[in-house]
Amino acid sequence: MISKDKIDFLNSINSDYSRFILNVVKAFEKREDAIEKQIKDNIYNISTKKLNTKMINLDEIWADPYLYTVMRISLDRLIELLEKASIEEMKSDPNGFCKKIIYNNYKPISDFPDSMINIVDFIKDLDVNDNLYFYAKEINEESIFKADQITKALILKTISSKEKRYSKLYDYVYDYLKQDFIGNNYCDFIDDKCIAQRHIRMYPWHLKNGCCYREFSKCKHFNKEFCAANCMACRLFSCPYLSKMNVTYYGREFLLFEVFLNKYQIKHMVYDFYKTKNEVIKAILKEEK
Repeated sequence: MISKDKIDFLNSINSDYSRFILNVVKAFEKREDAIEKQIKDNIYNISTKKLNTKMINLDEIWADPYLYTVMRISLDRLIELLEKASIEEMKSDPNGFCKKIIYNNYKPISDFPDSMINIVDFIKDLDVNDNLYFYAKEINEESIFKADQITKALILKTISSKEKRYSKLYDYVYDYLKQDFIGNNYCDFIDDKCIAQRHIRMYPWHLKNGCCYREFSKCKHFNKEFCAANCMACRLFSCPYLSKMNVTYYGREFLLFEVFLNKYQIKHMVYDFYKTKNEVIKAILKEEK
Protein backbone atom coordinates (compact mmCIF):
# COMPACT_ATOMS: atom_id res chain seq x y z
CA MET A 1 0.00 0.00 0.00
CA ILE A 2 1.34 3.42 -0.99
CA SER A 3 1.46 5.85 1.93
CA LYS A 4 -0.91 8.82 2.06
CA ASP A 5 1.89 11.39 2.04
CA LYS A 6 3.19 10.02 -1.28
CA ILE A 7 -0.31 10.02 -2.78
CA ASP A 8 -0.90 13.58 -1.58
CA PHE A 9 2.42 14.71 -3.04
CA LEU A 10 1.68 13.11 -6.44
CA ASN A 11 -1.72 14.81 -6.43
CA SER A 12 -0.07 18.13 -5.67
CA ILE A 13 2.25 17.79 -8.69
CA ASN A 14 -0.75 17.29 -11.01
CA SER A 15 1.32 16.54 -14.11
CA ASP A 16 0.74 13.96 -16.83
CA TYR A 17 3.45 11.80 -15.25
CA SER A 18 2.09 12.02 -11.71
CA ARG A 19 -1.47 11.36 -12.85
CA PHE A 20 -0.27 8.29 -14.77
CA ILE A 21 1.43 6.97 -11.63
CA LEU A 22 -1.74 7.61 -9.61
CA ASN A 23 -3.78 5.70 -12.19
CA VAL A 24 -1.35 2.78 -11.92
CA VAL A 25 -1.64 2.90 -8.12
CA LYS A 26 -5.45 2.87 -8.34
CA ALA A 27 -5.34 -0.05 -10.77
CA PHE A 28 -2.96 -1.94 -8.47
CA GLU A 29 -5.15 -1.37 -5.40
CA LYS A 30 -8.28 -2.31 -7.34
CA ARG A 31 -6.63 -5.56 -8.45
CA GLU A 32 -5.47 -6.36 -4.91
CA ASP A 33 -8.99 -5.78 -3.55
CA ALA A 34 -10.46 -8.01 -6.27
CA ILE A 35 -7.95 -10.78 -5.50
CA GLU A 36 -8.74 -10.57 -1.79
CA LYS A 37 -12.45 -10.92 -2.55
CA GLN A 38 -11.85 -13.84 -4.94
CA ILE A 39 -9.83 -15.66 -2.29
CA LYS A 40 -12.54 -15.09 0.27
CA ASP A 41 -15.41 -16.13 -2.04
CA ASN A 42 -13.48 -19.04 -3.65
CA ILE A 43 -16.10 -19.31 -6.41
CA TYR A 44 -14.17 -22.13 -8.11
CA ASN A 45 -14.26 -24.23 -4.93
CA ILE A 46 -10.52 -24.76 -4.86
CA SER A 47 -9.68 -27.26 -2.15
CA THR A 48 -6.50 -27.14 -0.11
CA LYS A 49 -6.92 -30.84 0.62
CA LYS A 50 -6.29 -33.43 -2.06
CA LEU A 51 -9.42 -35.54 -1.70
CA ASN A 52 -8.89 -37.83 -4.69
CA THR A 53 -6.62 -38.45 -7.68
CA LYS A 54 -9.10 -36.95 -10.15
CA MET A 55 -8.64 -33.46 -8.79
CA ILE A 56 -6.79 -30.97 -10.99
CA ASN A 57 -3.58 -30.04 -9.20
CA LEU A 58 -3.22 -26.35 -10.00
CA ASP A 59 0.25 -26.28 -8.44
CA GLU A 60 1.51 -28.50 -11.25
CA ILE A 61 0.24 -26.21 -14.01
CA TRP A 62 2.43 -23.41 -15.39
CA ALA A 63 0.65 -20.19 -16.44
CA ASP A 64 3.22 -17.46 -15.74
CA PRO A 65 3.33 -15.78 -19.19
CA TYR A 66 -0.45 -15.24 -19.13
CA LEU A 67 -0.71 -13.96 -15.58
CA TYR A 68 2.60 -12.11 -15.29
CA THR A 69 2.51 -10.28 -18.59
CA VAL A 70 5.11 -7.76 -19.71
CA MET A 71 2.75 -4.94 -18.77
CA ARG A 72 1.88 -6.47 -15.39
CA ILE A 73 5.54 -6.99 -14.45
CA SER A 74 6.56 -3.48 -15.50
CA LEU A 75 3.72 -1.69 -13.71
CA ASP A 76 4.21 -3.82 -10.59
CA ARG A 77 7.85 -2.72 -10.71
CA LEU A 78 6.66 0.90 -10.78
CA ILE A 79 4.66 0.25 -7.60
CA GLU A 80 7.68 -1.41 -5.99
CA LEU A 81 9.94 1.55 -6.79
CA LEU A 82 7.34 3.98 -5.47
CA GLU A 83 7.01 2.01 -2.23
CA LYS A 84 10.78 1.97 -1.69
CA ALA A 85 11.32 5.66 -2.45
CA SER A 86 11.43 8.22 0.34
CA ILE A 87 9.26 11.30 0.23
CA GLU A 88 12.47 13.36 0.32
CA GLU A 89 13.69 11.68 -2.87
CA MET A 90 10.37 12.40 -4.56
CA LYS A 91 10.43 16.06 -3.55
CA SER A 92 14.04 16.64 -4.58
CA ASP A 93 13.21 16.16 -8.29
CA PRO A 94 9.47 15.44 -8.75
CA ASN A 95 9.46 15.26 -12.55
CA GLY A 96 12.71 13.28 -12.73
CA PHE A 97 11.50 10.83 -10.09
CA CYS A 98 8.20 10.23 -11.90
CA LYS A 99 9.97 9.58 -15.20
CA LYS A 100 12.50 7.25 -13.54
CA ILE A 101 9.90 4.89 -12.11
CA ILE A 102 7.63 5.04 -15.18
CA TYR A 103 10.36 4.17 -17.70
CA ASN A 104 11.84 1.38 -15.59
CA ASN A 105 12.05 -1.24 -18.40
CA TYR A 106 12.07 -4.13 -15.96
CA LYS A 107 11.32 -7.31 -17.92
CA PRO A 108 12.54 -10.53 -16.27
CA ILE A 109 12.28 -13.78 -18.22
CA SER A 110 10.17 -16.61 -16.86
CA ASP A 111 11.51 -20.01 -17.93
CA PHE A 112 9.19 -22.97 -18.30
CA PRO A 113 10.06 -25.51 -15.57
CA ASP A 114 10.32 -29.11 -16.77
CA SER A 115 8.47 -30.35 -13.70
CA MET A 116 5.25 -28.50 -14.60
CA ILE A 117 2.55 -28.76 -17.28
CA ASN A 118 2.02 -25.86 -19.66
CA ILE A 119 -1.54 -24.63 -19.11
CA VAL A 120 -2.12 -24.35 -22.88
CA ASP A 121 -1.32 -28.04 -23.38
CA PHE A 122 -3.35 -28.97 -20.31
CA ILE A 123 -6.46 -27.19 -21.60
CA LYS A 124 -6.10 -28.62 -25.11
CA ASP A 125 -6.09 -32.13 -23.61
CA LEU A 126 -9.09 -31.38 -21.39
CA ASP A 127 -12.20 -33.39 -22.23
CA VAL A 128 -15.57 -31.60 -22.33
CA ASN A 129 -16.96 -34.28 -20.03
CA ASP A 130 -14.32 -33.72 -17.37
CA ASN A 131 -15.52 -32.52 -13.99
CA LEU A 132 -13.58 -29.62 -12.61
CA TYR A 133 -12.38 -30.29 -9.08
CA PHE A 134 -9.44 -28.07 -8.21
CA TYR A 135 -6.69 -28.56 -5.68
CA ALA A 136 -3.94 -26.16 -4.58
CA LYS A 137 -1.80 -25.96 -1.49
CA GLU A 138 -2.81 -22.32 -1.19
CA ILE A 139 -5.74 -20.34 -2.54
CA ASN A 140 -4.06 -17.28 -4.02
CA GLU A 141 -4.02 -15.17 -7.18
CA GLU A 142 -2.17 -17.82 -9.21
CA SER A 143 -4.48 -20.71 -8.33
CA ILE A 144 -7.58 -18.57 -8.90
CA PHE A 145 -6.28 -17.38 -12.29
CA LYS A 146 -5.60 -20.96 -13.40
CA ALA A 147 -9.01 -22.18 -12.22
CA ASP A 148 -10.72 -19.23 -13.92
CA GLN A 149 -9.00 -19.78 -17.27
CA ILE A 150 -9.54 -23.56 -17.22
CA THR A 151 -13.24 -23.05 -16.39
CA LYS A 152 -13.70 -20.51 -19.20
CA ALA A 153 -11.87 -22.81 -21.63
CA LEU A 154 -14.11 -25.76 -20.74
CA ILE A 155 -17.19 -23.58 -21.31
CA LEU A 156 -15.83 -22.67 -24.73
CA LYS A 157 -15.11 -26.33 -25.53
CA THR A 158 -18.74 -27.26 -24.84
CA ILE A 159 -20.00 -24.80 -27.49
CA SER A 160 -20.35 -26.87 -30.66
CA SER A 161 -20.94 -23.96 -33.03
CA LYS A 162 -17.57 -22.50 -33.99
CA GLU A 163 -19.10 -19.10 -34.66
CA LYS A 164 -20.71 -18.98 -31.20
CA ARG A 165 -17.52 -20.29 -29.58
CA TYR A 166 -15.41 -17.56 -31.18
CA SER A 167 -18.03 -15.00 -30.22
CA LYS A 168 -17.87 -16.08 -26.57
CA LEU A 169 -14.07 -16.10 -26.67
CA TYR A 170 -14.11 -12.61 -28.17
CA ASP A 171 -16.37 -11.37 -25.36
CA TYR A 172 -14.16 -12.84 -22.63
CA VAL A 173 -11.06 -10.98 -23.85
CA TYR A 174 -12.81 -7.79 -24.97
CA ASP A 175 -14.61 -7.37 -21.64
CA TYR A 176 -11.32 -7.82 -19.78
CA LEU A 177 -9.62 -5.17 -21.93
CA LYS A 178 -12.52 -2.79 -21.51
CA GLN A 179 -12.27 -3.11 -17.75
CA ASP A 180 -8.46 -2.99 -17.58
CA PHE A 181 -7.48 -0.43 -20.20
CA ILE A 182 -10.46 1.91 -20.25
CA GLY A 183 -11.39 1.38 -16.61
CA ASN A 184 -7.90 2.35 -15.43
CA ASN A 185 -7.83 5.56 -17.51
CA TYR A 186 -4.30 5.11 -18.84
CA CYS A 187 -5.09 7.45 -21.75
CA ASP A 188 -5.84 10.20 -19.19
CA PHE A 189 -8.27 12.25 -21.25
CA ILE A 190 -8.52 15.90 -20.26
CA ASP A 191 -10.90 18.06 -22.31
CA ASP A 192 -11.19 15.05 -24.66
CA LYS A 193 -7.47 15.00 -25.40
CA CYS A 194 -5.34 12.02 -24.39
CA ILE A 195 -1.86 12.08 -22.86
CA ALA A 196 -0.23 11.39 -26.26
CA GLN A 197 -2.11 14.24 -27.95
CA ARG A 198 -0.75 16.57 -25.29
CA HIS A 199 2.86 15.49 -25.94
CA ILE A 200 3.28 14.35 -29.56
CA ARG A 201 2.19 16.64 -32.36
CA MET A 202 2.13 13.85 -34.96
CA TYR A 203 -1.08 12.70 -33.29
CA PRO A 204 -4.33 14.50 -34.14
CA TRP A 205 -3.59 16.92 -31.34
CA HIS A 206 -6.00 19.55 -32.67
CA LEU A 207 -9.01 17.18 -32.50
CA LYS A 208 -11.13 16.21 -29.54
CA ASN A 209 -12.52 12.78 -30.29
CA GLY A 210 -10.87 10.08 -28.21
CA CYS A 211 -9.77 7.87 -31.11
CA CYS A 212 -6.05 7.77 -31.84
CA TYR A 213 -6.42 6.85 -35.50
CA ARG A 214 -9.59 8.58 -36.60
CA GLU A 215 -7.67 11.39 -38.27
CA PHE A 216 -5.52 8.89 -40.20
CA SER A 217 -8.18 6.44 -41.34
CA LYS A 218 -11.53 8.21 -40.93
CA CYS A 219 -13.06 5.26 -39.09
CA LYS A 220 -16.66 4.88 -40.23
CA HIS A 221 -17.80 3.58 -36.84
CA PHE A 222 -16.77 6.66 -34.89
CA ASN A 223 -19.73 9.00 -34.68
CA LYS A 224 -20.55 11.83 -32.29
CA GLU A 225 -17.68 10.98 -29.94
CA PHE A 226 -18.80 7.37 -29.63
CA CYS A 227 -17.73 4.10 -31.27
CA ALA A 228 -19.97 1.05 -31.26
CA ALA A 229 -17.73 -1.27 -33.29
CA ASN A 230 -16.39 -3.24 -30.29
CA CYS A 231 -13.23 -3.77 -32.30
CA MET A 232 -10.73 -6.11 -30.65
CA ALA A 233 -7.69 -4.66 -32.43
CA CYS A 234 -8.60 -1.13 -31.40
CA ARG A 235 -9.05 -2.28 -27.82
CA LEU A 236 -5.73 -4.16 -27.85
CA PHE A 237 -3.93 -1.20 -29.40
CA SER A 238 -1.68 0.90 -27.23
CA CYS A 239 -0.09 3.95 -28.82
CA PRO A 240 3.72 4.28 -28.94
CA TYR A 241 3.61 6.91 -26.20
CA LEU A 242 1.82 4.60 -23.75
CA SER A 243 3.85 1.60 -24.90
CA LYS A 244 7.02 3.36 -23.79
CA MET A 245 5.34 3.75 -20.40
CA ASN A 246 4.86 -0.05 -20.38
CA VAL A 247 1.13 0.04 -21.09
CA THR A 248 0.86 -2.50 -23.88
CA TYR A 249 -0.97 -5.72 -24.66
CA TYR A 250 0.32 -8.64 -26.74
CA GLY A 251 -1.98 -11.15 -28.40
CA ARG A 252 0.28 -14.04 -27.39
CA GLU A 253 -0.24 -13.17 -23.71
CA PHE A 254 -3.95 -14.01 -23.83
CA LEU A 255 -4.26 -17.64 -22.86
CA LEU A 256 -7.59 -18.27 -24.59
CA PHE A 257 -6.17 -16.94 -27.87
CA GLU A 258 -3.29 -19.41 -27.60
CA VAL A 259 -5.62 -22.33 -26.87
CA PHE A 260 -8.39 -21.78 -29.43
CA LEU A 261 -6.86 -19.74 -32.27
CA ASN A 262 -4.13 -20.39 -34.79
CA LYS A 263 -1.57 -17.71 -35.65
CA TYR A 264 -3.59 -16.44 -38.61
CA GLN A 265 -6.72 -16.06 -36.49
CA ILE A 266 -4.79 -14.25 -33.76
CA LYS A 267 -3.48 -11.91 -36.44
CA HIS A 268 -7.06 -10.87 -37.24
CA MET A 269 -7.74 -10.22 -33.58
CA VAL A 270 -4.65 -8.04 -33.25
CA TYR A 271 -4.52 -6.22 -36.60
CA ASP A 272 -8.08 -5.93 -37.97
CA PHE A 273 -8.58 -2.30 -36.99
CA TYR A 274 -11.92 -0.50 -37.51
CA LYS A 275 -13.74 -3.83 -37.89
CA THR A 276 -16.84 -4.85 -35.99
CA LYS A 277 -16.96 -7.98 -33.88
CA ASN A 278 -19.01 -9.77 -36.55
CA GLU A 279 -16.53 -8.83 -39.27
CA VAL A 280 -13.62 -10.16 -37.22
CA ILE A 281 -15.45 -13.41 -36.39
CA LYS A 282 -16.17 -13.98 -40.10
CA ALA A 283 -12.50 -13.46 -40.92
CA ILE A 284 -11.47 -15.90 -38.16
CA LEU A 285 -13.84 -18.57 -39.46
CA LYS A 286 -12.22 -18.34 -42.89
CA GLU A 287 -8.83 -19.09 -41.30
CA GLU A 288 -9.96 -22.46 -39.87
CA LYS A 289 -7.24 -25.08 -40.38
